[in-house]
Amino acid sequence: MAFTADGPRGPVYTAKAGAVRLALMTGAKYVGAFYLHPEWAWELKSWDKFLVPKPFSPVVVSFARAVELDASISEETARVAVEGAIERARHAAERGHW
Repeated sequence: MAFTADGPRGPVYTAKAGAVRLALMTGAKYVGAFYLHPEWAWELKSWDKFLVPKPFSPVVVSFARAVELDASISEETARVAVEGAIERARHAAERGHW
């Protein structure tokens, strides 16, 4: 299952608790994070600055180390850890080599 971590209303790049809450409720052991960054894109004038890749644009896909969950971790601690993982993936993708 994949989620847009900053939710439908933002703020941009701030992870919401939904993905973490679902993972904790279902007993998942990990929450992964990834980011896709196109070389050429149109940027929408929306709160999240959504990027629409232009045709035939190369896209960098970056994965961060998954956040490990266990029974002792709080939802907020896990959410902050997931947000950090997403940021690492985003920065790596934006520095991608073309």
